[in-house]
Amino acid sequence: MSPFHHASVMEKKGTAPGQSPFRTRRVGLPSQSHLHSEFRQYKLARLQYGFRLLDFCRARPALQLAIDEGLIKSAQDPIYKYWTGKGLLDAQRKWLDQGHHRSLTFYHLHAMNGGFPISNGMYWSKKQNIPKWAKWTGNPTADNYAHVKPGTKRRYSSGGRWRLSQALTAIWKKELKDVLDEKLFRHMGIKRKAWQWVAGKELYDKRDWYPRLPGYGRFCDRPHQINGCRVQGGGGWVVMSARDLARVGLLVASRGRWNGKKLISDTPMVQGHAGGTAV
Repeated sequence: MSPFHHASVMEKKGTAPGQSPFRTRRVGLPSQSHLHSEFRQYKLARLQYGFRLLDFCRARPALQLAIDEGLIKSAQDPIYKYWTGKGLLDAQRKWLDQGHHRSLTFYHLHAMNGGFPISNGMYWSKKQNIPKWAKWTGNPTADNYAHVKPGTKRRYSSGGRWRLSQALTAIWKKELKDVLDEKLFRHMGIKRKAWQWVAGKELYDKRDWYPRLPGYGRFCDRPHQINGCRVQGGGGWVVMSARDLARVGLLVASRGRWNGKKLISDTPMVQGHAGGTAV
């Protein structure tokens, strides 16, 4: 049995005109039986590259921590019971107590079957790979809502994860980066200033944030701030060193425990990727 769990990360590299500044790389994360010895020898921890973490640092751990803290009773609860978005989301059809959203749960958005069809703003704007069940207008900002009943269609949707991040920011009443810093990373030796989590407004405003996907972030609809807190999360957008990424891998491999202390419950939301296919 391999001593490593694997994760895909984005490695910073030199950029030619028109190319993305990141390349995908698969890295090994030490398993529970090799935690201490492998971590000390973990070669990637000595690299000086920046990494964009594509899996753990989304809204998933903030959701599980909210359940652990009693802020949310269950991931199967309808989101509107905790946050409706009224007066904040920019159209009534997006409010979470309206239409298909009334049956939308936290787990639906985690598992990519919440009925949200947008994977990225550029593809949506150009009508590329649009599912037959979606009501396409060409405007990714306007079209980021549940188009069908949650649980009936599965599709990779950064737009759905963005809505989850908004709801969790409202529930926590703080930025999700602060949640991970306070509940997880400060216990793991990951310094607050050592990693970044790009806010959705930056992706929305900066058309060429992904050079090859101009307009990628246009699904990041308002609100970009809730109670004065920036909304982060969505499709990832974390920049973290290889050493700190290894620490996150160790936390996952040790089932949410660090130095014998339980930091987060061991659930599918922590252990595995729940992405869907973009079909």
